[in-house]
Amino acid sequence: MWLTVPDLLNMAQNCNMEATLSMCRLALAIGVRCENNAAIISKIQDLDENKQYLLKSAIEKVSISKLLANASQTDVLSRL
Repeated sequence: MWLTVPDLLNMAQNCNMEATLSMCRLALAIGVRCENNAAIISKIQDLDENKQYLLKSAIEKVSISKLLANASQTDVLSRL
């Protein structure tokens, strides 16, 4: 899996920052890849430049994680 599954219990009980960030990344990744992504992207574009930059960085982190996961799978499959 290319994206960590958020630990909702840890997030709720302990205010765990890593679990919260994982949940935010998951929500963002779903939003920009969903069927209605044009509306979501439009809302992101309405934000100020600093917030757009931060969201772009988060989206890139998810995309890079996916690429690395795919590369790892390809590497494993090529060794079979």
